[in-house]
Amino acid sequence: MEMTMKIKPLDGAPFMSDNCWQAVLDAVRDRAKQKQSVRILEWGSGNSTIHLARLGGEIGTPFKITSVEHETRFFGHLAESVLAACAEKGTCEAVWQPLRGFSIPVSHIGNVSRDRRDLRGDSLTWQIMLGNKHFQYIDGFKPYFGFSPLKIIKNLVKLGLLELSYRIWLGAGLARSLGREQKDRLGNIAWRGGEAQQNFLDYFQNNPAAGRLRIACGNMDIYLWHLPGLRPPMMKDEIILDGPITQLQDYVMIPVDSQFDVIFIDGRARISCIKRVHRDTMLDTNGWLFVHDAFRSEMSEAFRLFGPAATFLNGSNVMINGKHRADERFGPPFIKAGNALDAARWEIAQELFVYKRHEHTDS
Repeated sequence: MEMTMKIKPLDGAPFMSDNCWQAVLDAVRDRAKQKQSVRILEWGSGNSTIHLARLGGEIGTPFKITSVEHETRFFGHLAESVLAACAEKGTCEAVWQPLRGFSIPVSHIGNVSRDRRDLRGDSLTWQIMLGNKHFQYIDGFKPYFGFSPLKIIKNLVKLGLLELSYRIWLGAGLARSLGREQKDRLGNIAWRGGEAQQNFLDYFQNNPAAGRLRIACGNMDIYLWHLPGLRPPMMKDEIILDGPITQLQDYVMIPVDSQFDVIFIDGRARISCIKRVHRDTMLDTNGWLFVHDAFRSEMSEAFRLFGPAATFLNGSNVMINGKHRADERFGPPFIKAGNALDAARWEIAQELFVYKRHEHTDS
């Protein structure tokens, strides 16, 4: 696969407001004080992953980060940046485990179907069909609320192609489970020290594949998963809108076998990821769930699983590196708000969803 996409250098400053990211960091520090080890799960890798790796090195508590990314052209650059951040704290060891593809035994077909049924986003399907992207908008994009039969037909064709790709994926998984001579995991590749940082990007660009990169550095154990979505035939767009579970089943259903102290969702298929956190009780007692870009109203169907009332943090327009995120050309949630006309100020509304799992709760 040719990779010509230009990737901006990752500096460890998440593209979100300072106060919201500080809330995530405070939750991590709080769990580190209460427990002997901290477990973090992140859907949507990037600068947040780098920042968390640096924080883990500072805290000193055994620190485990599991981060999953779907974008192939970005993954190698991400891994290189995380390795560089870890190298600041000491010698690193990195092991890459490429995946041939997940096997789906016949006995598990019911579970796979249940995952799709339980975790699908109904409102997201309607948005894809109507071509509205998001009910609320940002980054200068204005949604279309008119009625266009041609657009609906076009998007229904896209959904049909996606359904076809899903069935092909399902069939390939069944076939793979029947091939006894095949193994899901291919041979592992290991690097040590600076060699990992220098060589992994070159290796991955020449050998892009689904897989997992494990980075061990001092007290930190970092698992970077690359689980790309399905690519329907004859479709230019790689991911439809936020990405339904039909297109990102592997990504949503990342294999994990423990509960987490902090879960941060800032990637694709957010509705499905949020629903999985609730259904599979992925939060430990007193654990925290954070969802970025919580202004997107389609996610409300997932948020309401966590109670009749939700907690949201309004963001500022300033990131942790002091840079501004947006200007007045951008639409909601960048708004002027206040308790009087002369006291209104610019802020990013409802940026972060926050939930803490207490004892005696279902999730």
